[in-house]
Amino acid sequence: MTTLIPAAAKQRAFTFAYYMTSAVLVTCLPLYFDSLGLNKLQIGSIYAMGPLIGLVANVFWGVASDRLQAVKLALNIVFVGQFLCVLCLFASQAYPVLLALMTVFFFFQTPTSSLNDSLTLLTLKGTGRSYASFRVYGSLGFAFSSLVFGYVLQVNGAGAAVYLPIATVGVSLLLTFTLPDVQAGLRKSRASKGKLSDAWRMIFSRQAAFFFSALLIISVAHRMNDVFLALYLRGLGANESMIGLSWTISALGEIPIFYLFHRYGERFSALTLLSFASAVYVLRNAIMATISDPAWVLPVQALNSVSFGVFYLAAIRYFQQLVPDRFRATGQAAFAVVWSSLGGMLSGAAGGLLFEQQGGRSVFVAASVLAAVALAAFTLMRFRDPAAKRDSATRGGESL
Repeated sequence: MTTLIPAAAKQRAFTFAYYMTSAVLVTCLPLYFDSLGLNKLQIGSIYAMGPLIGLVANVFWGVASDRLQAVKLALNIVFVGQFLCVLCLFASQAYPVLLALMTVFFFFQTPTSSLNDSLTLLTLKGTGRSYASFRVYGSLGFAFSSLVFGYVLQVNGAGAAVYLPIATVGVSLLLTFTLPDVQAGLRKSRASKGKLSDAWRMIFSRQAAFFFSALLIISVAHRMNDVFLALYLRGLGANESMIGLSWTISALGEIPIFYLFHRYGERFSALTLLSFASAVYVLRNAIMATISDPAWVLPVQALNSVSFGVFYLAAIRYFQQLVPDRFRATGQAAFAVVWSSLGGMLSGAAGGLLFEQQGGRSVFVAASVLAAVALAAFTLMRFRDPAAKRDSATRGGESL
């Protein structure tokens, strides 16, 4: 226990710092690019090209981590790469240079979430601790930085946004060297690595393929909000402080959702919870499309806490049942490719085109329709899977 508590504290501190950078990416950098004179389609393409390179990056870092049994080392390397990229971010204001620089940045940034989830799940193995109790620190970090950085931009202008990722990535980089090396004892065992072909066979089974399809649809709906909410609110007349507050409300609202999921989530099947969360996505985006006063966005963002909080934890639980621990990083990488890379690429490109040609409301109308399609898919999965009503929140002694 004396070694477990410090390891848990370090993991939570890192999760807090990492999600501070996530907040900068969705709340601050779009405003910075807008202040440089980039149009909505150019901003959307930046956020689309980043996840595009993430298709390769997630698989590369996930497979390398499993083959070497070295998730911590991978985190060390990717944060060195991120830090070097953000140091160069202020060197040019030209769109081609920014596009190229952000593409390289995303090669190192997009795998971070799956690598962190892999390390967290491996750290929790056999401890009885909850994944939600770790992930909640990400929400706290996101909420803190959204509120504080929104105020910083309001006082200093959008140009100050370029310095924020330097600070958050720098702190995260230092914390990666303190993380527990939970795979140290596994590197000596060839059996623990398994065959890559076995991993792909499990990850791309028929059951997983149908799940990934529904996951991609809801991801596009979710990430349209991530990329374009700040620009949508700016168009409605909101200032930087209100934009930051909207994300703070969303992130803080996830905290009770994670707590309730940990306490009561096991009473419902993962597919039931995925259907419920998809229905909330439909409602949330439909309401967002009708708003004309930016003040109303604040309570609507509370619905985002429910939709994302329930969906993400239920999706992790469901997918965890499909992939064994020895392929944890590869499995989480495949999950991230669909959730972050493909979803981010399609949402950035399609959302940017819709925003530029038909306005911000059309983005949220499209997101609501996509969420409705995902709701139908998860509902069909639930009725076709007789085991769905019997699945639990535990797998191999791990708790979600």
